[in-house]
Amino acid sequence: MLAHVISRAYPLLGEVFAGQANRTVGYVSGEGAELGEAFAVLTRIHEAFTTVHDFESRCNIWYEEWTQTAQYVAGLAEISLAHGQSQSARQGFIRGAEYYRQGVFFKRASIKNLQWIEGYKQSYACFDRAMGVGNGWVGKPLNIPYRSSTTSSAELTGRLLIPTTKAVGNICVILPGGYDSTISEMYSSTAVGALRRGYSAYLFDGPGQGLALLNGHFMQHDFEVVLKCVLDHLDEHFGVNKHRYVLVGRSFGGYLVPRGLTTNSDRIAAAVVDPGQLELVTPEKIAQFLENQAQKKVKPAEASNEAAESAFFWQSRCTVHGKQSQRELFDVLREYSSRGKLGNVKCPVLVFDNPVDTRSNRGTPLYEELVTPIKKLYTFDPRDGATDHCESGASASFERVVFDWLGETLSV
Repeated sequence: MLAHVISRAYPLLGEVFAGQANRTVGYVSGEGAELGEAFAVLTRIHEAFTTVHDFESRCNIWYEEWTQTAQYVAGLAEISLAHGQSQSARQGFIRGAEYYRQGVFFKRASIKNLQWIEGYKQSYACFDRAMGVGNGWVGKPLNIPYRSSTTSSAELTGRLLIPTTKAVGNICVILPGGYDSTISEMYSSTAVGALRRGYSAYLFDGPGQGLALLNGHFMQHDFEVVLKCVLDHLDEHFGVNKHRYVLVGRSFGGYLVPRGLTTNSDRIAAAVVDPGQLELVTPEKIAQFLENQAQKKVKPAEASNEAAESAFFWQSRCTVHGKQSQRELFDVLREYSSRGKLGNVKCPVLVFDNPVDTRSNRGTPLYEELVTPIKKLYTFDPRDGATDHCESGASASFERVVFDWLGETLSV
């Protein structure tokens, strides 16, 4: 719904840029954006696009406008903080973090891109500034000891957010990110709703995500290994059996969570997947793609404008997985499946299914494969306006379903 409105208001953005605009604007209720600020940025970008047509130049305009706005908003937050207005400062820092993230979205073709590196550095710095000020919750770094074969980095970035008002049921909501999510984005998309209801929230970058990717941790299919490290570290922090863990995965997290449950279900009180994804790419899709594509390195700058958008799409995903070609990427994507592995999952699971979401697989195959005695499949009513990927622009509807279900399921 929101994506359609943005496309109508700013037709020159096209599907690719409008899709990312929809993502940020959708975080208004999650404190990640202000409508006025976001639409001011999009208006300037749209005007610039009237005379600039090639994809690379448009990506540069996108970067400049969002980054300049991030700097402006973060600067105002610093002024508020200097005057003792901590809540205004927190709000500005959170929005600044999202605007920095959005600014470098189209710079993610190579982890050596200095603008991407600096943009993430500033985004995470903004969010860390937000953790130390304001009311309602406090946050602190809680990184995860973790080693992989692709980097010397020995940890994954994590942030623990704890409500300062009443805590509900010693529940900690664990939020693995999406394909290209960051910690601040997970706050605006989901954690803010948990904190408002008295739950703690733990946000972290898994391999292939956020700072972990820039540190050389590439995506891995066996997320159950990563989740075990996360749970072990949280147990060490809280104490074993001191907290009940709820696992919520959105977008690509809709694959990560089921895969993580395959060997860790007994340590999870409940899980939510939006949308539920049994496997990342079906064998039929892989076969069809390979029939039409020759092995090649993706080079966005050398492609035509339309092809450049597609090339960036594939190159950014190759980067996430540490691969050089689409063929290599599809070869590794075959491993991203929980099919036949869910028999030991016994915790309650809420599965979202969006029949009109073209960016992800349907939730029904996952739901049908789950054998847990407590499971629920949910599809939004058209009146909710929740037709976009991950219900962008309909966060309140998503939160209502998730947290009402959790309250009933966990008796809190």
